[in-house]
Amino acid sequence: MPMVEQFIQCDEQLDIIFQGEPLTAPLQEIINRVKHFYREASQDEADANEIIDIYRKLIHGLERLKNADVANRHTIAEALKRELLAIADEREAQLGRDKIKIIFEISCLLIAAVLIYLSLFTLIAPSFAVHPVLGLLLLTVLTRLYIAELIDHIRDIDYLTPERIYEIMQEEANECSLVNFFLPEHTQEQSEPIEAHGLALQEDGESVSFRL
Repeated sequence: MPMVEQFIQCDEQLDIIFQGEPLTAPLQEIINRVKHFYREASQDEADANEIIDIYRKLIHGLERLKNADVANRHTIAEALKRELLAIADEREAQLGRDKIKIIFEISCLLIAAVLIYLSLFTLIAPSFAVHPVLGLLLLTVLTRLYIAELIDHIRDIDYLTPERIYEIMQEEANECSLVNFFLPEHTQEQSEPIEAHGLALQEDGESVSFRL
């Protein structure tokens, strides 16, 4: 089954879980945020299968919680929350590993560029003597290729910003809100979209501050 259809199926299953439940506008917003998070997280095809598996685990956990006896729901909910926390921690750890990898690649690229420039200089230098325009053209082309490669690596760091960490923590908070919905003492306030602990983000996404 194509990946897009799998996500559509998961979205439908999530809707079915809350079908017939007293959905408030804030709770529906949380459900929509969860759907959006998994769609965005699956943009990298290499991680899509892992993302869909995590999404299915969340859905199966909510199904089990909803269908459980009231007396057993707290135990199931706590186990599910621990699993959600572990997933969030792993996502943050992966961001750290990716950041180290990208920084290492950029460092290697800078070193390689210096060495290549030094080695190519001896090859291009005669071109300046014979045909200055050709030599300048070669140098310009090589410089542009290097800059383009460097920019591609720098762009990879975009998702390693504090905003990305906030998104992970916010997703954990949203999923925990869905878990809390099926607890006996659930109240409407527990379905309000909440800010992830330890981070504050303006709605326009332009300002992020740590409160740890």
